[in-house]
Amino acid sequence: MAEAFRLGLIKENPYERFQDKRGEKSDRPHLTEAQLKKLIRMREESTDAVMNRYLDFFLFQTFTGMAYSDANRLRTAHCNY
Repeated sequence: MAEAFRLGLIKENPYERFQDKRGEKSDRPHLTEAQLKKLIRMREESTDAVMNRYLDFFLFQTFTGMAYSDANRLRTAHCNY
């Protein structure tokens, strides 16, 4: 884009207005211990298989710190046990 702008092929470089926010610290609230215990209790008491699957996945991410995209690609073949 910069080269096309420099050569006059485009009127402006659209990337000059772009601001990359990756890597900036955000103030996301963390779950409290009480909230985690409530989620675990919900999982233990629930008989809803679909909800349990989502809770298992969420709790796994919570305790490992694994990103959704990484956890979603994780398969049993990746684990040594």
